[in-house]
Amino acid sequence: MSIKRFPLLALFLVLIIGGVCVSLALFMPRNASGTPPDPTTMYPQHFPASAPAAPFAITPKSNAVVAFSAQDVQQYMLTHQFPAGAVVPGHTIKILSIKLMTRQQADAQGHELAVYTATKMVYVVTVEGLFYTTYVKAPVGGISSTALYGGEVFDAHTGDMLEWSLPPSP
Repeated sequence: MSIKRFPLLALFLVLIIGGVCVSLALFMPRNASGTPPDPTTMYPQHFPASAPAAPFAITPKSNAVVAFSAQDVQQYMLTHQFPAGAVVPGHTIKILSIKLMTRQQADAQGHELAVYTATKMVYVVTVEGLFYTTYVKAPVGGISSTALYGGEVFDAHTGDMLEWSLPPSP
């Protein structure tokens, strides 16, 4: 079989391959800069208790129950992208509160941390800054493409991020 014998078949195959390439280029998810998102930064809302802490952690400074300060949390928040997505251009992230509390107190406020039985103390952070919701899975039309407020919860001993959320208001 040669291309000379089947020119329409060869043309058809070229068109199919070209169509697939164009479709992928048009419909691949993209972040605010227009580039496809990095799969290593696509975060779930809750992290399993057995999940490695690598990119979602504040470095502890001791082996104490509270192994780092609120200033360390603030530094982390200001130097790392919010898990839902990047801050909308023209806006900045503003930390509204950083609260140190027990895991049970955080649960009483609506955080779902019961699976983290080894966690004693947590930092609960509330932030403001118009965020893209690039990494939020939701039904079509079920969530806005941006959110004004967000929150993160960190284990105060290990520095692991345990949860992040997009609450409607602080």
